[in-house]
Amino acid sequence: MKKLILFLVIYLISFQVTFATDACNKIILQKAEFVWEVIKWVNVRSYPCIYKSRVLRWAKIWEQFKIIAKVDGYYKIRLINWKIVWIWDKSIKKIWELAKEDKWQEIKKIIKPYKLNYNDYIIINKINKKIEKIINNRWYKYKNVFINKLQKLLVKKVKSKKFIVIVNQIIKNIKKVNLNENALNLYKKFHIDIEKVKDYWLKLHNNERKKIWLAPISYDKRLNNSAYEWAIISKDKWNLNHRRNYFDSTYDYKKIENWFRERWVKCKIKARTTSSESIWKFSYRCFDSNCTDELYKSTKEIFDLYMAEKWTSYTPHYRAIVHKYITKLWLWFSISGPDNEWFYNYYMITHYCTEFED
Repeated sequence: MKKLILFLVIYLISFQVTFATDACNKIILQKAEFVWEVIKWVNVRSYPCIYKSRVLRWAKIWEQFKIIAKVDGYYKIRLINWKIVWIWDKSIKKIWELAKEDKWQEIKKIIKPYKLNYNDYIIINKINKKIEKIINNRWYKYKNVFINKLQKLLVKKVKSKKFIVIVNQIIKNIKKVNLNENALNLYKKFHIDIEKVKDYWLKLHNNERKKIWLAPISYDKRLNNSAYEWAIISKDKWNLNHRRNYFDSTYDYKKIENWFRERWVKCKIKARTTSSESIWKFSYRCFDSNCTDELYKSTKEIFDLYMAEKWTSYTPHYRAIVHKYITKLWLWFSISGPDNEWFYNYYMITHYCTEFED
């Protein structure tokens, strides 16, 4: 028995050593700069050592961040909110966007000269129909999975002009996949009558516009995809911001505008304005089988915060509500919960547009 206990003690000590690093005693940074992609679900830690750190959150598969340094078996990363955290090096890999940037330049040169013919479009439409069916039947995340896989495939087939142009067109079409069916199923899950909430949100807008003699604003389904997609992305990232890519500024207007256009949101320029995006994270408490009233009462609190910007130097949400030339909007939520106290958290996205281009 004593031998068995001794064996277990020695085994456990050696087991700990295999997971410990020299950084538990002293951090010596090594140079490492690249963008990485998560390939295994793994803890994001506060320190590059299991015994001196705490778990901050999970890093999800397909998530991407910028590596800024390395210590033993951990990489140092900076999150979007500028917080420094650490992640196990075996859970990530470099992604091709940086490693093979020269090939992307080559791809861009190839795409323009080759023109798609009738047969090419038949192939593209068949593939995109199957992909759209999978995305709507399974889950929105498959949209990004398909895009990611096809982009990597492009790099491997640089020499085939026809292949590159066809795959590039398929990727463009995937970005425009209609997600409405998928979204409506989410609201049913959380017992929400989304039409009632949307009517209330629109009424709040038009009441304020009426006070200053502005024409009423209205919903436009062409904003549906963009608003829904960004609501889900915000929830998946556990972070609420306007950045389409890790390196973007807080509100990179050109990149956001391009992101809108990829989803068929093409707004006219009116008084140096085309579109706008208002985002917020909030919660409501619900014990019933129908949580619609609780949600739309919660949105009133958000609206009041937007309107309060009128008396401050920072007014992006307020400007969108009372902008003379903004005439269209769409609203979507991404909801999670309930927790132990019956609180539901949600991300709310409102997309605005002046007028759509013909």
